[in-house]
Amino acid sequence: MSFADAGAVFRLVVAASALAQLVPAAQLIVSRHELSAAGLLRWPARWTWLPAALGGVPSALFLAGTRIVCAAATAVALWNGTTAVVPLGGLALVSVALALRVRWGLTAAEDVWRFTNIAACAAEVVGTPRARDLCLLFLAAQLSVLYFAAGWSKMRARGWWDGTFVQDVAGTASFGDAGLATFLRHRPRLGRAIGRAVVCGELAFPLALLLPPPLAAGMLAVAALGHLAAARFMGLNVFVGALPVVYPAVMFANLWVRRAWMP
Repeated sequence: MSFADAGAVFRLVVAASALAQLVPAAQLIVSRHELSAAGLLRWPARWTWLPAALGGVPSALFLAGTRIVCAAATAVALWNGTTAVVPLGGLALVSVALALRVRWGLTAAEDVWRFTNIAACAAEVVGTPRARDLCLLFLAAQLSVLYFAAGWSKMRARGWWDGTFVQDVAGTASFGDAGLATFLRHRPRLGRAIGRAVVCGELAFPLALLLPPPLAAGMLAVAALGHLAAARFMGLNVFVGALPVVYPAVMFANLWVRRAWMP
């Protein structure tokens, strides 16, 4: 597959993103006790009519089930080369509804999936190659802004530069790993290097739109490895299915920018 082929990249990114959304949907169903009065996500629903309209079925679980159906239907439709307007529209609505139903506890990955679903649905509704081009360019730009904003917020905190935040996070119960925490405690220079690499890498991510394609691909590969490491040691597995799956759109945007502005 060529990253210059907008149709192929669009189908890959959207289908992979849809399949990745099966994971949080299944996790929400499995951990439905967290939605109870004693659970972590016990916050009242903003839309109180939904459970009653469904005969008492908790709205978050209904949305999770709907998400599974729409995600699978989206992937099948794109695989078969047919229109995915209806299932993508369902995914977009579920993304918005989840943000309204679950006030706190959703990760930034949900934000990425939300704008991916909405942009992809809009491109499918229009149904032209130009619309797919614009969708991929939007996703690449949005991802670049997201990474840069994350790096900018970390840059102002001294703990990322001296490595203390890396050691502190590794030692937490929610996002830590006891083995890694012990390892870093005896190697402060490594923790400092990791913290600085995270900050600099996030700030430099927009350069992936401008660098020569081999360097951009290498940069994205390193970023993907970083997400895999975060999934392994911090349990942030959802980010692997939210951010790296959009990287082909970044490569498409890289080639588009070079064709348009760097002949």
